[in-house]
Amino acid sequence: MMEVAQIGVSAVHEAFRAAQGLARLEVPDALPALESVTHLSWQFPGEHCTECAAPDCHASCALFERGPVGRCRRFEDGLVVRPLRHPLFPYLVEALFRPWGQIICVGNAWCVPRSRYARGARWIPRLGRLSFALQSAGRRLPARAQWRAADLIRGAGNRLPRLLNRWAARPGQPAPDALLVLVGNPHREPLRLEVTVSGFGASQGGRSYRTVAELQPGWNTLDLPAAPVWAVIDRRRLFRVCLVPLIEAPRLLEFLYLGWVRRARPAAPAPARKVKLVVFDLDNTLWDGILIENPDREYALRPGVRETLETLDQRGILMSVASKNNFDDARRVLERLGIWDLFLHPRIDWEPKSANLAQIVRELNLGADAAAFVDDAAFERAEVQAALPEVRVYDAGELTGLPARPEFDVPVTEDSRQRRRLYREEGRRQAEFKASAQDYEAFLRSCDIRLRLEPLDEQNAERVFELVQRTNQLNFSGTRYRREALDALRRGGNPAPVVLRCEDRFGSYGIVGFSLLSVGGGAAVLRDLMLSCRIQGKRIEHAYLAYLLRAAAEAGLERLVCRYVRTARNAPAARVFADLRCAPGPGEGGGEEYGLPVGADLPEFPARVDDRIGLSRQLRRLAATADN
Repeated sequence: MMEVAQIGVSAVHEAFRAAQGLARLEVPDALPALESVTHLSWQFPGEHCTECAAPDCHASCALFERGPVGRCRRFEDGLVVRPLRHPLFPYLVEALFRPWGQIICVGNAWCVPRSRYARGARWIPRLGRLSFALQSAGRRLPARAQWRAADLIRGAGNRLPRLLNRWAARPGQPAPDALLVLVGNPHREPLRLEVTVSGFGASQGGRSYRTVAELQPGWNTLDLPAAPVWAVIDRRRLFRVCLVPLIEAPRLLEFLYLGWVRRARPAAPAPARKVKLVVFDLDNTLWDGILIENPDREYALRPGVRETLETLDQRGILMSVASKNNFDDARRVLERLGIWDLFLHPRIDWEPKSANLAQIVRELNLGADAAAFVDDAAFERAEVQAALPEVRVYDAGELTGLPARPEFDVPVTEDSRQRRRLYREEGRRQAEFKASAQDYEAFLRSCDIRLRLEPLDEQNAERVFELVQRTNQLNFSGTRYRREALDALRRGGNPAPVVLRCEDRFGSYGIVGFSLLSVGGGAAVLRDLMLSCRIQGKRIEHAYLAYLLRAAAEAGLERLVCRYVRTARNAPAARVFADLRCAPGPGEGGGEEYGLPVGADLPEFPARVDDRIGLSRQLRRLAATADN
């Protein structure tokens, strides 16, 4: 419970300020760290000694000085509350620390809305002042008797933060996002402040989180992400937060806020931010138990796991494994369970899971923000999130509910059912190339790549819809066409849709691209092009643009113009313009245009084009429409 020695101005603190030549810090009305904060937690700081072994240390420690509440005095004049006229914080707390002094709070992760916090915070100094007065009432008692009586009062007061923390641990309650400390240093020189989150006794099994910050003169914001804390601290159990200035002489600090916060969630991800890859832990995630501790046991999948894996596979969501285990033992169990073939590029070793997940993402040629990670261990989830913040992480308890989440809601098509097989074939391509002595261009020519152009029709419309929702990197515009828009394009007119399908000697890639063509100003205009990342690096877009340029010449047009709108993710799509030496220029609506004259000298690209739509004829039709 908070222990307030006085509310108002401390004569001891003011004398210290005068002796040191220190001024009070002006409290700003607005602080950047609070802009996104929606919820805050009430905390109840108290005075404590870093080396406390009470009550035995009262007799053995030469530095012991009995304070008004019977404990060792490590603050000059205790905790002092200064009332404020602030829209969020009704007071600040001053502490004049002696060496070995610390502020300690019984952990409370229960966060409430800002308005509710401000109303409730007004009562905390009053409760703290009452607690201090009750403990001080026994000052005429023998030292040990007063300490025991005061300890009972503190214990009763500490039931409040413990109760609040139990509320925070209820199922469905969101965890705080950060530990926020707004602390003022009125001194002219920096000083170091240690922040520790640990248990009481054995409540956290000896685990603790510790960091040290340097406080510059003036107001400082310590904004500590909660995920690394929860990786070592179980917030459902009793814990404490301690602030310890690392000093050798008394120092004054002012605390505007010390506690947990939740922040406004970012806007719901765009439909394109669907999960394309899920990486699973094994132990206590897919099955119960730890394989390395009992490798001969007959393991069974947890209820609902098999159905979930099959559903994700049908939707074309790739899956892999990142597990700290012996590879051969894990593979044997996965094969016996009949699910080994569901996982691409599994990483089963003793490396950090973030490193393994990054390697899986690279091998599958995906962005990290398309990946998700499922693990029962809070430490492993926090480690991945710290190294790969774009990756979405889920507790193992959420595994069977993944298909119902919007980020996993993707259309089921024939191509999606085959996606795992397509990626396996790509793995064989890469393995063969690495084993060959050929240069990359020669290897591509040996692959016998065939690019087929076909119309948008009822049979492929669903796959095209899926493609335009999922494609990020090889996307000229970033546009996500709705089903209604695709239906309108399918009925014909201007612009004309073109669907790209690809295969090579290893197998079929299926539908890999979609583009829109129009004609204007004597030019064939590529208004949009999006390609699956599965064909990235195979010069498919080069071959398509080169063929489109030849078709434009046959249609009597003068040049090819490609429209391009930069997004945060589509820089790889623009590389083709540099490779083809396209002339850049400004485009519509802040976009860019890249042009090529017909007859431009372009190299031969490995992919052969099988034109099933008569592209030059389509361009002549579009030109006639434009003229009319």
